[in-house]
Amino acid sequence: MLGRLIAHPLTTLSRVRGALRIYEEVRLPFAQSVASLSLSTGWMYTFMAPGYYDGTRREEDLDDRGIGAYEREGMEVTKQEILKRWDFMDSSRSALQAWVDAGLKLQALAGHSA
Repeated sequence: MLGRLIAHPLTTLSRVRGALRIYEEVRLPFAQSVASLSLSTGWMYTFMAPGYYDGTRREEDLDDRGIGAYEREGMEVTKQEILKRWDFMDSSRSALQAWVDAGLKLQALAGHSA
C-alpha cells in the first residue's frame, strides 16, 4: 500500500507527506499488529513464548508413544492459541478495502472529488 500511494499519479512531491499520513492512518496499525503477532507466534513455534509450553518433557504418565500428559496438554494449549491467532484474518479489513479508503483520502488530498 505504501508503494502504491507513493507511486500514485496524484502523489506529487508536495503531497508525499500527505500520502505518508494516509498510509499511517489506513494501513500502518494493521501492519504493526501483524508484525507483533508474527513475532509472538514465532516464539510459540520455537517453544520459547512466555506462558506457553516450553518443550519440556517430564517422565511422568507417559503413553505408549512416550508422550506425557504435561507435554500433551501444553502442546494442545499452544496449538489452540496459534489457531486462534489466525482468526484476525477473518475479522480484519481487507487490503482492498483499505486501498479504496486510501485512494479516497488521496483524492481528497489532491482536491479531487470521489
